[in-house]
Amino acid sequence: MTEIVQHDTNNVNNNITTDKYKALTPRDFISLRVNHEKLEDSKRILKSLNYNNIESKLPTVLDTLNFLKYAFRRDLDAAYEFGRIGGHQVILKMLTTFDDGSEDLLNSLGEVIDACSASCLQFPMHSSTTIKLEERRVPLKISLNIGDSSNEDLKEILIRTIPKDVNEIASSDKTNLTVGYYLWDSSIAMVYWLVKNNIIVQSKKVLELGCGAGLAGIVAAAFASEVYLCDFNLKVVENANFNIKLNSMKHHVDHEEQSQCCCIPFEKENVKSVEFDWDHEDFSIYEKDNLKKESMEVILGADVVCQESDCFNIARVIKYFLKKDFGVAYFIIGAQDSRFGVEKFEEAMLVQGLHVENMDEVINKNDEYKNFMAINEHFNSRPLDKYKMFKVISK
Repeated sequence: MTEIVQHDTNNVNNNITTDKYKALTPRDFISLRVNHEKLEDSKRILKSLNYNNIESKLPTVLDTLNFLKYAFRRDLDAAYEFGRIGGHQVILKMLTTFDDGSEDLLNSLGEVIDACSASCLQFPMHSSTTIKLEERRVPLKISLNIGDSSNEDLKEILIRTIPKDVNEIASSDKTNLTVGYYLWDSSIAMVYWLVKNNIIVQSKKVLELGCGAGLAGIVAAAFASEVYLCDFNLKVVENANFNIKLNSMKHHVDHEEQSQCCCIPFEKENVKSVEFDWDHEDFSIYEKDNLKKESMEVILGADVVCQESDCFNIARVIKYFLKKDFGVAYFIIGAQDSRFGVEKFEEAMLVQGLHVENMDEVINKNDEYKNFMAINEHFNSRPLDKYKMFKVISK
């Protein structure tokens, strides 16, 4: 079971003010969900409400609803877990029971239900069971301590992955719709290389293609001037932006211990995930997201090839967005025995007039790399995959 950074939550209790809830960080809310019984306590308070004596309990009820509102917005898994323990039915019953209640109560209930339904696609859930610790959705903790003292500030990255919904796969016309829901070990391999060679992205404008959970782009943001994480699945984009917040000093500025664990410096404003589909013929439509032609100094991609056409679309993206003469792209892709279509990667680059260099010596071989992967292998969905690495230059 992964441990969440433990922030001091002794001051977090049922009498906390609304302003304090508002000030809590994303990591605070995750800690309250995972390491405390805050959701369970909230359900008990609302469920045990004396319908004939609402006025005396109104302050406590409003306080509880305020907590839930912020929790559902700041912690993407809180609404789901509240449903697992029967919380959805409790708040819906309150809405019908107090449909002629005070304006403050009805407004608070409405805000909670809106936040809950927006965060949980299964709302309202009908489960009324308890949830075990090992069943909680806990962000993965990635250790970036490679032994280099200059990187001591990059020790802990929290990455939320997305539970797969089989209905999404059945209803989609894209076979790779949910690949971004996982944290693939290729991203961890890319991160190893980035931390060891951070000068590559230092003060640069970086684009990560097929960002998935966003690990590589988030680590790049520790060094780069601007980072844009891209994926075609809007659900993946939203999750990547959540992971950016989890690892941003800006969102934990008043909590020194948490802030020290975050790798994205406070002053970094241009770090975001955007919806981007490389199947589009005209990439100029993405200028609204500040993705302009020949504007990127570095482009990254980790295990982004699922079929032959992906290679040719990636080549189009590099040709269009990478700065000429000094722009560089780095891709880690699967080997032919585990990924379909990857054998077309070099050919696709050459079609666009791009220069390709093999960098396989960077991965799969040295002991430090193997040790780094071993430390983090229990997070990987495909730990036995082998990878190839390429450097692509736009001439």
